[in-house]
Amino acid sequence: MIRDLTERKDLFVALVMLCISLTTNLAAAFICGIIIAYALKSEKINV
Repeated sequence: MIRDLTERKDLFVALVMLCISLTTNLAAAFICGIIIAYALKSEKINV
């Protein structure tokens, strides 16, 4: 999966999801990943 991610925004989402899944659970990481990806796509936040 990491090889397909070329933009900085996509890598940020993947790393945040990795950290959350290692600390809590996969469902929480999935939900947070969707929220962060949506916020990055709408240009509300920049990475």
